[in-house]
Amino acid sequence: MHHYYSRQMLLSLCNLKHKPSSALFQSLNRLGIACTKPRGCRGGRTNKLRRITTRIQQSSSTSTFTNTDRGCISSNLIKIVCNHNGSRGCHDQLPTFFFCNPRSLNNKLNELSVVLESNNVDVAGIAESLFSANLPPELSNIDGYCTFHRPRTDKRGGGVALYVKNSIKCKVLTDIFVPDDIEALWVSVRPSRLPRFVTSFVVGVIYYPPNSPVAEKHIDHLSSTVDSVLSKHPGSGICIVGDFNHLDLNCVLSSSIKQVVNKPTRGSSILDKILTNVSSQYLRPVILPPIGLSDHNCVLFKPKVTATKSNFIRKHIVRPMPDSKLRAYGQWLFDYEWMEVYNFYQTLHESIDKYFPKRVVKRHPTDKPWMSLQIKALIAKRQKAFANNHYHLWRQLRNKINRLIREAKNLSYVNKIQHLKRSSPSEWYKNIRVMTGQSSQKELAVPNCNNHMETGNAVCTHLSSIGKNLKPLDRLSLPVFLPAAEPRYIQPWNVVRIINKLNTRKAGGPDMISARFIKTFSYELAEPLSCIINASYRALEVPSEWKRAHVVIITKDPKLPATLDNIRPIALTDFFAKIAEHFVARDTLKEMNTMLDPMQFGNQRKVSTSHCLISLMDSLYRHAEIPSTVSSILFTDFSKAFDLVDHTIAVSRLINMNVSPTNVAWIADFLSNRHYQVKYRGHFSDRCIVNFGVPQGTKIGPVVFCAMINNVFPLKMLLLNMCNCAT
Repeated sequence: MHHYYSRQMLLSLCNLKHKPSSALFQSLNRLGIACTKPRGCRGGRTNKLRRITTRIQQSSSTSTFTNTDRGCISSNLIKIVCNHNGSRGCHDQLPTFFFCNPRSLNNKLNELSVVLESNNVDVAGIAESLFSANLPPELSNIDGYCTFHRPRTDKRGGGVALYVKNSIKCKVLTDIFVPDDIEALWVSVRPSRLPRFVTSFVVGVIYYPPNSPVAEKHIDHLSSTVDSVLSKHPGSGICIVGDFNHLDLNCVLSSSIKQVVNKPTRGSSILDKILTNVSSQYLRPVILPPIGLSDHNCVLFKPKVTATKSNFIRKHIVRPMPDSKLRAYGQWLFDYEWMEVYNFYQTLHESIDKYFPKRVVKRHPTDKPWMSLQIKALIAKRQKAFANNHYHLWRQLRNKINRLIREAKNLSYVNKIQHLKRSSPSEWYKNIRVMTGQSSQKELAVPNCNNHMETGNAVCTHLSSIGKNLKPLDRLSLPVFLPAAEPRYIQPWNVVRIINKLNTRKAGGPDMISARFIKTFSYELAEPLSCIINASYRALEVPSEWKRAHVVIITKDPKLPATLDNIRPIALTDFFAKIAEHFVARDTLKEMNTMLDPMQFGNQRKVSTSHCLISLMDSLYRHAEIPSTVSSILFTDFSKAFDLVDHTIAVSRLINMNVSPTNVAWIADFLSNRHYQVKYRGHFSDRCIVNFGVPQGTKIGPVVFCAMINNVFPLKMLLLNMCNCAT
């Protein structure tokens, strides 16, 4: 006959205060269990402190350690760096559980993800998910969570689902048999750090439909499953969440398994319940407002020692610009006397901070584009109103939030996505995937990088190593040219005309001045900006503030892993620099126009890839009419073509193409000693100086590249120089 003892019972034997009887001790000794070897004095048999005589050798003359000073030598100490893996810290932590019955989760994933994020939920159970058996996984997933669901197969409705954080090990318990007519899901959950009395958690999600004819079968399934788990894994924690309606659970409850929900979850009834054997380690369940228009309240079950919030929050800096502040700032700009333009940036930033103070906005990386700050603030107010029993206000906020989410979705589609269906079907498809929750941003996989700043430094090092064999601009080896011509003079109205053409949807550069701000005060800023541009043209020098850039990265192929070889850098430069570049790039293209290859279709006005294809097809058709003629096409893609441009060769090409010496000297200074920082997930890398390649995100870059590849092949080869770059 075998006896099974629980882990708690065996551990309790270690704390016995009375001594066993002599007969019992002899039996234990005979079985080889008792410890009969006495402990020595040094082992702690007595508490008497004894002085042990030791001999200390005479220290050498070179050592600072003496017999009288028995301290440690700091040079011999090694600093031990404690690396806490994971986001939960070193303390033992129990998972936070959440349960809700949303009455269909198909259109409520966005709201559910916000609730899980704000409450730092580790495990979330869902009843009546209404997921179908053939539903694509992308339409049921929540970013940052593993998804398990068991849908109904015989009819519509019902279904259970479970969401577990990606940082927690979890798997479906296949050894637990669930009948087809019972809606249940059992998952084993093993967080990284658990107290000693809990080895793992077995989480069950149950949905018992009202007036179901299989009530006894549900009870038998619950009882047998609990007994099986406790017998096989005595140290496991059990947490069963579900919508049990009016199912009698007295047969399942025992001294260890308790039902902890003590407040109504639907009307005046407790239908949504939590059964657990670790209730002493948890706080009382908190009742939260329903998801969407559901009539079931949510239940939050948090441990007594709460875990450190592991959600990564991205901080954005915004500047609210109300109409009153706009009028006041416009009046200040109009009255201000710009006597010295050397302090232009300092004066401008100080005035902007005064009239439009910064505001830090926290956003989660998985937030959808339409989940605005207003909606998230209303969700917080709705939960607060529910907690304070202000049900009238809670219903008003609930309806308002649902209406705002619908309107934001429709507005986001109409303004940002709908027009892409004809102009760019691929971009339309990508945005639709994001809108429907089928797309998520991948973390860049870089070895030996523990945080985002180290990842940004690794990307910066990778980008700077591309042209490490190229030398900086050597002015002594350039052909002789003398910039003696009178530099151009830019009038303020010329600057206003360029400012009004700025795209307010484009991201700004390192100066953090948006295109919307510049466009709003175009007339006031045109005069000081034109003075700076003219001073730069006369001195043939570019301000150092206009040689910097922020680089953000995107993946080339979303289907491949995000590695350093699968990234595309996007450079963001200042709008003021682009305005100054515009006039130089425009004049340089006019001067190069007579010497440009006629088969060059890139980086030119009123010419596109459509003209290139028409010219190609025309050439093929004309040669096809000639007897005994075979046409061959060779397509070549140069790797890192923009990044491997030698500045000395590029400037020499500009000189040979009869570009004015004034423009050549200004472009040469523009290309020299540029620096950038990689921005990754809100963190900036160290500054990196670049003296090779043409700067991306600028207007002069494509012009210089156009001169670099001009006449690479003879015209008689009828080779089309196709350069896929944006001007």
